[in-house]
Amino acid sequence: MSPADPRAASPPRPADREIVGVDQEIYTFDIDFAGVVNNQVYGRWAEIWRMAWLERLGLDVAALTQGGAVPFLVRQEVNFRRALRLGESVRLEGWLERLGDSSVTLWLEVRETRSGELCCDARQVVAMADPRTGKSAPIPEALRRKVAALCPSASSR
Repeated sequence: MSPADPRAASPPRPADREIVGVDQEIYTFDIDFAGVVNNQVYGRWAEIWRMAWLERLGLDVAALTQGGAVPFLVRQEVNFRRALRLGESVRLEGWLERLGDSSVTLWLEVRETRSGELCCDARQVVAMADPRTGKSAPIPEALRRKVAALCPSASSR
């Protein structure tokens, strides 16, 4: 299997201290007409997880938007592996896969809580941009240091 193949294995799992986890319930408004969690919900869960990751870095998202560079999602690849239903709950677990000059690549796994079964995984690229121009900006050095301290096993650039 090639790395782009959705059946490909997850990137290497880092040390537990580098993994950020969030428990999430499944609500009636998450369910579509087929009785399963709607695909849009996974995007919301990814956003919830990214906010938890930033919080773990000690970053205030509101304050981040006032700085010289703001984070924004530029790419998300999602692999749906098993449908989730009402009555189940999930554990979102993710980590930094790569630290670049102006972006980070994050890996997220969605597992059914009771069984631990992998139901979905996603690779996300979050880039920094100058809020005035919308153009790419380097990751501020203070932020880079925080990311590197939390995630020493991630590859750089």
